[in-house]
Amino acid sequence: MADKKTTKIAAVIDIGSNRVKMHISQLKKNMVQDLERLEVPLHLGREVFHSGKISYESFLELSRILKGFSAEIKAYGVSQYRMVATTAVREALNRAYIADMLRIQNGLELTVLDEDEEKSLIYFQVFSILAQNGLVPANALLSYIGTGNTGIALCRGDVVAFTQTLPVGTLKLQDLFGAAPVLSPGFSEMLQEYLTVLYRQLDFVYSDRTTSQLIAAGTEPEELARLCSAVQQNGLYRVKATDLKAISRQMEGMTPQKIGFKFNISEERAASLMMACAILQQPLSMLAAEEIWIPHADLPDAVMRTLLVPGEAAAYARELRKSSVSCAQEIAARFHPNGIHRDFVLNTACLLFDKMRSLHGLGRDSRLLLELAALLHECGY
Repeated sequence: MADKKTTKIAAVIDIGSNRVKMHISQLKKNMVQDLERLEVPLHLGREVFHSGKISYESFLELSRILKGFSAEIKAYGVSQYRMVATTAVREALNRAYIADMLRIQNGLELTVLDEDEEKSLIYFQVFSILAQNGLVPANALLSYIGTGNTGIALCRGDVVAFTQTLPVGTLKLQDLFGAAPVLSPGFSEMLQEYLTVLYRQLDFVYSDRTTSQLIAAGTEPEELARLCSAVQQNGLYRVKATDLKAISRQMEGMTPQKIGFKFNISEERAASLMMACAILQQPLSMLAAEEIWIPHADLPDAVMRTLLVPGEAAAYARELRKSSVSCAQEIAARFHPNGIHRDFVLNTACLLFDKMRSLHGLGRDSRLLLELAALLHECGY
């Protein structure tokens, strides 16, 4: 047990599509050290993707899980916590009701992360892990594969120059196609045709011949790295593209049952790995990457660092602003705006904002929105 008087302790609860996780960590000698990691299965995603809502029975189970987590929080003397939810709760039609009931029943405040904030936290952690390994993604495509969606980011150095979310994830694809088509001979082709349509909106990324490095993040890419016998060093797997393609080819035409038996994993994990391979196949075939970087980027860990590490929240805010402006500039450039007029509008708007701060009382987030609007205002809808 940590010394409560001298050690700062925080907890992060992550309500995901398949499980509820809690990390309890302390800051010691400027290092984040885990005290407890708990994980309980709860399949909210499949329920929400089918019906659009979280059932009352699932809420009761979630509340029961959180009561157990709350007991651990008290036992460790946690000084601060943050409870977040991602795709499943975000897409639930009754998410406001769920948040209110958790506040009443469990005394816990829930923050439902929007897609951009969830991905930004992951990207920030990815850059941090790469920096620890002395790697800079000069021109790279970053793919973060989740259960409900997949984040795609174009990286120029440590800046996200473009980002977009595709509405497909390992669980959502299973829900979309069901289990029966897996047995059919043309299932792989059908799945790839569907994904190709979604990836077409990113053709300009793949047509940029300077983009050659592929970074993959998420639970399934990490498991694929282990199947390729890769070893994690400083939170990073480095996998040969040929090895990843070989694993993917082995899974083609196989049922989840056969994949599970072959690799000694559960049928559920096997089905998720099948979908992750399908999602990765497009960037793998389009980019000439010889090695795939797979960092251990975990949402609770990313949130934990902003709670515990001094200056980390401010650094995240700076990186978010820098990447947001870079994304806006990248999008604007595709519409060939009048640069002189754009810069005049940007500088004038920001000058008025700064000079009138005492009147409007708005903060940095509002100023950033103003900057982005000025950069994009000539692009049309």
